[in-house]
Amino acid sequence: MSTRRLLLCLIFVVSLPTGAQDIAPFQAQAVKPYQAQDIKPYQPGAVEQEPRREEARPPARSEAPASTQVSANVRGLLGAWQSGVSGAVWTSPSSIPGWENLHISPGAMAGLLVIYPNGTYVWNSYGGKKGRWSTSNDTDYPIVLDDRVENKKWQVGFDRASPGRIWIYDGNSISYSAKRPARK
Repeated sequence: MSTRRLLLCLIFVVSLPTGAQDIAPFQAQAVKPYQAQDIKPYQPGAVEQEPRREEARPPARSEAPASTQVSANVRGLLGAWQSGVSGAVWTSPSSIPGWENLHISPGAMAGLLVIYPNGTYVWNSYGGKKGRWSTSNDTDYPIVLDDRVENKKWQVGFDRASPGRIWIYDGNSISYSAKRPARK
């Protein structure tokens, strides 16, 4: 063994604690629970204030306020919606010839989505999102939510198969369905 290796081993052994009294106890840090933002239900005719934003900017001169751009189709999408992921049922081949496996996936609630007439929205999903929405030329999805949390453009439109419900679609593969929340 070389002198250098022997010296390194000696330094390592000397630096080890000699007993339990030399080991410092672990100091845990306090855990701060997440506090979700309260969402006020949409009240037709109520005066609404625009949420505070760091990147607040006035609309460009060519833009009209969101309230003047709203068509009748878009007006029906404004307000509070209880969103959720739909359940699914599918089959897959079994290892037994002539049999299939049945899979059932339950749905899950995703949070309250409130679309305000002033061009903003709040969606209490994935820890809470808020941002701006705009109208689109797509008649099936007339509203587009600009989601800066997930970097997506969520398309919102009526569910033609289920009156009173809407679809929230990312344009790719993820979709939510939503209905008006129950009133107490």
